[in-house]
Amino acid sequence: MSGECDVISGQCECKPGVTGTRCDECLPDHWGHSPEGCVPCNCNEHGSLSSQCNIHTGHCECRDGVMGMRCDQCEENYFYDSTDYECSKCPACYDLVQNHVNRHRTKLGQLDRLAGEVVNNPHRFLDDKEFERKIPSD
Repeated sequence: MSGECDVISGQCECKPGVTGTRCDECLPDHWGHSPEGCVPCNCNEHGSLSSQCNIHTGHCECRDGVMGMRCDQCEENYFYDSTDYECSKCPACYDLVQNHVNRHRTKLGQLDRLAGEVVNNPHRFLDDKEFERKIPSD
């Protein structure tokens, strides 16, 4: 609020994206009320369910298969279909690739935890054979 208010109506002059007689709320499709004003949501029209985002976080509500603060990215295992302007699920054969990717992610997570153990407790791994027993195998 700039401090200027109409003496008859009581309507104050609001900052950008702000409304209300006392400039105390965001305009539709805006969020993050602050002394500087409110920020436009900019939700992706194709990926979001609405043009209004969460008034506290700015996150838009996304359609299935879509992610990102503004719903402008396809989730993993989805691709952007420019014909229909939406994220479509990848063909079933891609699930074979995805299954391998997920197995690798699991193993990388196990190796990451093991590396943390070695750093935090180096005395537990006195020889290579004990370390090798801890490494995940297929």
